[in-house]
Amino acid sequence: EDPGVVTKQPFCFGLTVEKVTIQSVDEKWNVSFVGKEEITRKLVSLHSIGIYHNTRETNRNPLVWDNVTQLRLTMQALIFKSSMKELLNDYLLYPISGQFKVIINKSKTFDKPKITAEALINTVKLQLAAEQFHDIINFLGWSRGYINKIDYISVFEHRPKSDRVTEKNTIQWWKYAYKCVNSKLTAKRRQWSSDYITNRRSDRLRYRELYSK
Repeated sequence: EDPGVVTKQPFCFGLTVEKVTIQSVDEKWNVSFVGKEEITRKLVSLHSIGIYHNTRETNRNPLVWDNVTQLRLTMQALIFKSSMKELLNDYLLYPISGQFKVIINKSKTFDKPKITAEALINTVKLQLAAEQFHDIINFLGWSRGYINKIDYISVFEHRPKSDRVTEKNTIQWWKYAYKCVNSKLTAKRRQWSSDYITNRRSDRLRYRELYSK
C-alpha cells in the first residue's frame, strides 16, 4: 500500500464458480472420444459462475481460520451453488449457468478462424448499487495514477521526497521533470531505431511460424 490507496473504505471483489466441465464431442455435440483431427469440438459447461463486489466487509462475518483446511472450507462455503436459496455475496453478475460450443481449427491454413465459440445462456442478471459504483470509480482513479507512474518508474528514484514544491526543492523538481520528459522521448525514439525495427520484424515472423504449427 501507499498514501494513494483508499483504505478507509475497503471492498472485496472476485469471481465464484461452482463447477466447470470441458468435454470432447462429435459433430452432433454428443460426448465422444476424438482422435487427431483438424477440426475438434469442445463442450464447455459453466455452473453458477458469478462476479461479486462486497462493499461492507466489516459488517459481514470475518474469515477466521486456524489452519489451511479451515480456510479452504470457509472459502468453499462462500461459493454460490444451485441448491442455495440465499446469496452470501453482493453480486454484480448474478450466478448463471450455460454452455459454450467451441470449434478448434488445427489446420495450417488461414482461410478459417482458428477458434469459434457459441454461447448458450438463458438469463443474465446484472446489478450495480451506488456503493459499488463509488468503489469502482475510486479504484479506477487510483489505478490511473499508478499506471501513469509506470512510464516514469526508471527515474522515480530521482523524485524529491517531499510532495510539496518549496523554494528549497524547486531545482530538484525541475530536474525530475526534465528526466521524466527525457525518458519518455528516449523510449519513443528507440521504437524508430533500426535495431528495434529489425528485432520486432524477426519476432513477428517467428510468431507466425509458431502459430501456424
